Amino acid sequence: MTLDLLLKNAKIVTSSGILEGDLGVSDGKIVQIGKIAGKAAQEKDCKGLFVLPGAIDMHVHFREPG
Repeated sequence: MTLDLLLKNAKIVTSSGILEGDLGVSDGKIVQIGKIAGKAAQEKDCKGLFVLPGAIDMHVHFREPG
């Protein structure tokens, strides 16, 4: 499998705790978590950084319609 994005050496926040390792993304979806060997189209060294699941800030003030 070819990865589009590989986040290396990250602190990955999951529902079961914080894991230290790599996170692989393909077609906009997380496909691997752990120690990932190989290359990707784009790689980022995330040493010391946290990777968090997507969230929406419930306290955002949208100005609709403008």
